[in-house]
Amino acid sequence: MRGLFLTAENPGGRRWPAGLNRRRMALLAALLPRPWLPAWSGLGGWREAMFLAPDTRRTRRLARRFGQAAVLLLGPRGARLHWLACSGPHKLASARPCCA
Repeated sequence: MRGLFLTAENPGGRRWPAGLNRRRMALLAALLPRPWLPAWSGLGGWREAMFLAPDTRRTRRLARRFGQAAVLLLGPRGARLHWLACSGPHKLASARPCCA
């Protein structure tokens, strides 16, 4: 089975208020195909709640809808970052490779 990690928190790589992030995550949870598992990620002071969900077109569309630039794909050969879009302003735009 293939999966991916996605979040609704802090779209565009900018911190959003905790209450707004919680509401966005609750909405994403209601829209995600099942089964999914709660997850968390973070580096230094940056922490985000996430979901581990099936890798489907629907989950990738939901990630885009919630303003995410990328998802972490899990497959038989390991994990890799998958950029969802190449256009629009994003904090990480200069670090992003050209999307296929």
